[in-house]
Amino acid sequence: MEVKSMANDHDHAHTAHTQHDGDNDAQQLSTLGYKSQLKRNFGFFSVLGLTTTVMATWEAFSVVFVSVLTNGGAVALIYGFIFCFIGTLATCLSLAEFASMSPTSAGQYLWAAELAPKQHRRFISWLFGWVTFWGWQLTTASPAFLAATIIQALLVLNHPDTYVYQRWHGSLIYWLITLLGVAINITFAKFLPKMEGFLFIWHVAGFFAVLIPLVYLGPQNTASFVFTSSADAGAWSSMSMGLAFCVGLVTSTFPFVGYDAAAHMSEEIKDAAKVVPRAMVATIVINGALGFAMIIALLFSMGDIEAVLEAPVSQAGYPFIQIYYQAVKSLNGTNAMVSVTLVIVIFANWGLLAGASRTTWAFARDRGLPASDYLAYVNPRSQLPVRSIILCIIIQLLLGLINIGSTAAFNAFVNSAAVTLYISYITPVVLGVWKRMRREPIAYGPFQLGRWRNLLNGIAIVYTFFTCIFLFFPAAPNPTPAAMNWSIVLVGAVFVFAIFWWFVQGRKTFIGPKMDVDETGHRAME
Repeated sequence: MEVKSMANDHDHAHTAHTQHDGDNDAQQLSTLGYKSQLKRNFGFFSVLGLTTTVMATWEAFSVVFVSVLTNGGAVALIYGFIFCFIGTLATCLSLAEFASMSPTSAGQYLWAAELAPKQHRRFISWLFGWVTFWGWQLTTASPAFLAATIIQALLVLNHPDTYVYQRWHGSLIYWLITLLGVAINITFAKFLPKMEGFLFIWHVAGFFAVLIPLVYLGPQNTASFVFTSSADAGAWSSMSMGLAFCVGLVTSTFPFVGYDAAAHMSEEIKDAAKVVPRAMVATIVINGALGFAMIIALLFSMGDIEAVLEAPVSQAGYPFIQIYYQAVKSLNGTNAMVSVTLVIVIFANWGLLAGASRTTWAFARDRGLPASDYLAYVNPRSQLPVRSIILCIIIQLLLGLINIGSTAAFNAFVNSAAVTLYISYITPVVLGVWKRMRREPIAYGPFQLGRWRNLLNGIAIVYTFFTCIFLFFPAAPNPTPAAMNWSIVLVGAVFVFAIFWWFVQGRKTFIGPKMDVDETGHRAME
């Protein structure tokens, strides 16, 4: 009886603690002008699993790292990674402070509104709401495309004499992966937190499952090649190795986006003001360590780069598969190693869909999108923004059509994802610095940078502006239309459309950062 009583006391204490956290979350959300509508079923471990696997840093570097060897070489890969890690960590810490201050699914565009000059809040919030919205849509498409084409590359490896690579095959696989995201994010959504916890274990254990045979069985390059070799096969002038290094940074920036997924899931996380910033920062630290170790292993174990690039599977777009194959010298072993990466890449698409749909739902809740009242609907039974999820799925399916016509055109859309997200990341940081320079108070949350704030904000701003310049560069000078980096056109189109639609509709309907809540759960316009 005494044991039972103690157990009951523990259960009651745990329930009271959970209820207290839930009350605090709902109260904080209310002070930000929103009603709590989504179910809070994510904790620290599950949201850490979500953010680490949507970034999938070591997996992403395995897939794309060879491209940097033609622009800057191993030097650009190793030291470029360190540069991007430091810049990303500073940016993440800066944003984590805002996520603790205002933990909502709106994320960057709400933080920008809170920090911007009062007379410009609604417009700035609107503008960067569209930037964040499109950044997340385009980012979500990327892993589905990578997974589809990796599957095609495995078919090339296993059936070199019978399988003929066709773009439309990739689009069909892409659509299948995307449509399965409906089941994961709607039908089985209640299992998503546990699933993300399992994927975190897979992410870390899979790293060692790939690393050990790669290092133990693969050919070994010299330390001189790994740490000092450079290359400029991208056709930049031999006098511009610094420029080639900077262009090569694109490879290192891509796997460092998506950590803001925790912020966009805030309204489904218990004790969000504390858990979200911790998860964001832990994501960068863990993925940074795993990613750097994998880069070292790949460079030491890749053997002759020319032989790797000439292999049929490399011609299909993925030299890392050939590196695995020449290490283990077995199709089954290679398939197993690639499958470790493939599982995370597929689930990254589904995790990104969760973040993209919450971003869409939040923007619709503030009447930032066409048909906002329809899209802002939350199913009362599942407590999910089902209509926003469906919209994101439709956008992903439409993007898949582009690949049938032109892979270069599809890549242009995907490449612009990193730029749009980087812009959305740095905007509230710049506005926060500007607000402090005007000596206006900022009500920070429990996670604070203290005396490190100015230094970290400064690093984040310099890093983002510097890298965004080179994210617009083509891989080589004087590119053909197919080889051109069209990101600047697409990012510019997002800004032009957002400004145009502001004057047509947004200034009349979009809700500013006002704290009054009406009976529908919307905020009243300022």
